[in-house]
Amino acid sequence: MYRVTIYNDGVATIIHEVSVDPADPHLYSCTLTQGSPGEIDSLQFTILPNNPGYELLNSRTTLVEVLNTKTDEIVFSGRVLTMTPEMEDNGLIYKTIICEDRLGYLCDSIQPYLAKDTYWDDGERTGVEQYLDLLLENHNAQVEDYKKIYRGNVTFATSTDNITKGLTYDTTYHNRMVCSV
Repeated sequence: MYRVTIYNDGVATIIHEVSVDPADPHLYSCTLTQGSPGEIDSLQFTILPNNPGYELLNSRTTLVEVLNTKTDEIVFSGRVLTMTPEMEDNGLIYKTIICEDRLGYLCDSIQPYLAKDTYWDDGERTGVEQYLDLLLENHNAQVEDYKKIYRGNVTFATSTDNITKGLTYDTTYHNRMVCSV
């Protein structure tokens, strides 16, 4: 039981409601693909022209949220990535929409070059936390407010409290993956 809502400039539109009432909006199909931790989750759905959100979907600017109505938990929060208009042989017209979750926002910023350095535990933050804070500070300086990401609790199993890492002229998403401990 899931409700799918889209947002454009803060205006919410429900495009799939948990209901058997044909008057309520429904998606033709919907698949949520969750990767392993650290991978960008995706949501793919098919929407018909009679859906109130059909003309409201825009690549990279329409935000999408999927709510599990049984647990009241948001299971997907992200944005529309691509839209493909299609028509079946029987004349059925629809759009296939592919969305990426919020982790994809890390692809929207480029890290500056920084030679390798070692980040040590300074008593307040571990070396890993310092490195993540640097990445996120650089990312957040380049993106809109809704794309900003802040570090939460870091659980990192290692025999040392330091990390040696530099930055390349690549996306924040790429730089966060390439580190040596």
